[in-house]
Amino acid sequence: MLDDKLPYRVLSKASEIFGGSSGFSYAEMEDFFCHALNKHKDEVGPVGGSNRPAGFKWWLSQFPVSQQQRLLLQLCRDNYPMWHGQPTKAHRDDLAAMLADSPITISTDPSKIDSQSIGELWRKALDRRHADPEGAITAARTLLESVCKHILDDCGVEYGDNADLPKLYSLTSKELNLAPSQHTEDAFKKILGGAHSIVDGLANIRNRLGDAHGHGKRPVKPLARHAELAVNMAGSMASFLLATFEAKR
Repeated sequence: MLDDKLPYRVLSKASEIFGGSSGFSYAEMEDFFCHALNKHKDEVGPVGGSNRPAGFKWWLSQFPVSQQQRLLLQLCRDNYPMWHGQPTKAHRDDLAAMLADSPITISTDPSKIDSQSIGELWRKALDRRHADPEGAITAARTLLESVCKHILDDCGVEYGDNADLPKLYSLTSKELNLAPSQHTEDAFKKILGGAHSIVDGLANIRNRLGDAHGHGKRPVKPLARHAELAVNMAGSMASFLLATFEAKR
């Protein structure tokens, strides 16, 4: 689990709109969460909570925090039949924005960086693209940087505390025999050269549009489509690097 728990204000808002004056009935709540758990209600056991809001919190607690965030974002985005009425779009947008405020934590423990963790972080960054595109772009680059550092650390390659993403990727690609200069076949050289260009582009778009740097008088604000492009490029590259590293090892 990457986070300990959801912020209190997120839980309160979610239980209020999905288990309070609006939202699920007890039966609908049970059906939704049992489906997410892939369990029959008889397998769950006694349901906790003295009322519907408390019951909603109890059901959420049956999932890892990362999946709690995904389920809440799913409820914010999609239309589900609710006996007490679906929460207003304004309430759902507020909750989605709160979820976007929750930091995307990337583990620094090499043993915890694998294809599953990359996929989870990729999804979390994509979920953030509408409510917080700048944060999604920052998370995309951090994900790729972390994978490069994980590989370099495991291979015993030094890279320096101030190494930027292009430098980290250059060292990683050479270690994995993915540098264009290491190949003679023209098709491979073009593909691997394109990978370098993608990484350089991610570094530049994050510097221009991400939230990790101060902006000038006329800041360029990213849109959801910009964030989606950056996140998908970073996720694809991170998955490719890790798969190559594991195959080589």
